[in-house]
Amino acid sequence: MNKSNNMLSIAVAGLSGQGVIMFTKVLMAAFKDDKEHTIRTYEVLGTAHRGTLIFTHCRISRSPNVSFIISAGEADILVGFEPLEAFRVGAYYLKDGGHVITNNYSVIPVYASVGKDFFSDKPRPRGYPPLEEIWEEFKQMDCEVTSFNATQEAIDLGHFAMMNMVMLGATLSTNLIPITLEQVEAKIEELVPKGTVDMNIAALRRGMELYEAGTQH
Repeated sequence: MNKSNNMLSIAVAGLSGQGVIMFTKVLMAAFKDDKEHTIRTYEVLGTAHRGTLIFTHCRISRSPNVSFIISAGEADILVGFEPLEAFRVGAYYLKDGGHVITNNYSVIPVYASVGKDFFSDKPRPRGYPPLEEIWEEFKQMDCEVTSFNATQEAIDLGHFAMMNMVMLGATLSTNLIPITLEQVEAKIEELVPKGTVDMNIAALRRGMELYEAGTQH
């Protein structure tokens, strides 16, 4: 929680189909019975197919007067489901000195993989940047960056779709969010598909471990 304004702003970025919306629903639903905080969420969805940029804003405040939208340079935490999409969103919304928690598994855009636009014969000037360049850009903002392969961890736990709960567990481990593990697990039981509760809770707890062991940049 930002002591100067009693506000915590979290930007969550990824690709449609990666579970960004469920991450946001579970996190914010955990505050349902919290009388001390006002919560706000805002969603920007991708186009009508998987693999396009999607991001959400999560705001937690002790004040009742809270905007749904995070202004430029105001996000305290950036949660990235895909590294380049995290940078796209973070470059605008993340504050200098903010916290970045990101999956380091890259999803290469189609344009980058074929080397040119579909609507032009001209080659694209460059492809997907090395991860080191993305980390360096965040370092230039004095951000603390923690990365790990959340996608592979989810696969190892049973299904790649649980990557969002891995990322949620890591986010909780920052100890910046005024909520308990038990509150989040209770909402997982309510919101995830039947038959997947135990797997999702295991993914959540694995994410907490990964944050502690993740690579710092």
